[in-house]
Amino acid sequence: MPVIAKMLRPCSFFIVTVFWAAYLFVFSGCREEDPLVQEMTIEISLHHKNMGSNLSPGLPVTDSSGTLLSFSKLQYFLSNIRLESDNPMDVYAEPLSYHLIKALDNGGHTIIRFEKVPLRKYKYLHIGIGLDSLSNRAGSADVPVLQAGSGMYWSWSDEFKFMVLEGNFQKADTSGAFLFHVTGNACYREIRLDLKNSAGGEVAFGPRNTISLLAEIPALFGSPNPVDFREMNNVMSPEGGGLKIAGNYSSGGFLKFQYFSN
Repeated sequence: MPVIAKMLRPCSFFIVTVFWAAYLFVFSGCREEDPLVQEMTIEISLHHKNMGSNLSPGLPVTDSSGTLLSFSKLQYFLSNIRLESDNPMDVYAEPLSYHLIKALDNGGHTIIRFEKVPLRKYKYLHIGIGLDSLSNRAGSADVPVLQAGSGMYWSWSDEFKFMVLEGNFQKADTSGAFLFHVTGNACYREIRLDLKNSAGGEVAFGPRNTISLLAEIPALFGSPNPVDFREMNNVMSPEGGGLKIAGNYSSGGFLKFQYFSN
């Protein structure tokens, strides 16, 4: 009997070794093929428009009331960008998500690119317009646009301007300059856009993907808070008109989903 036991011990060790080798092989292979650990690139392609036409410096923008607007500066913050699904566990939040959008540059076209995004069945694009209260006060030494030298910082109030709109207006026989500096925590807004394919169904992400967005500039002065530039052309606080502009850029008319492609 002791002889048999001695013979079985090497055999048992061999069986256990083979079992663990097979286990590691199978499950390592599963992890490599598991789509949940694959990564992809996503590019947000943002097109600024004037009633459907490309935005160009020097060319006037016409708002819904027929006012002609010529911009010398048009820039704003997008922040806290993330991709969401119906499963709250399947969320991708861009690290240090702060982008100063300069709408008059590059023919009104801006690209935001995310690398190494986990592959999920995302259905929504979440975007903040402006800065949340913490970022608005603290800024960030790691993000150039959240520093005093970015041109969006107000030292006298110790906070950032969320949107800057400057230029000239003309309506009928009235003309003049306008200056809108939208700021204050109350003017921060978040929106969520549905992602759809060309048939209106769920998008299928691949290694490289493009989400095309439209930013319609005249909508900033339209619904639900129409702006009469003859009466409101200098905005420096939430109560002085900033909340009206914030209500317009979060109403759904300003930032819109156009299409998805890969």
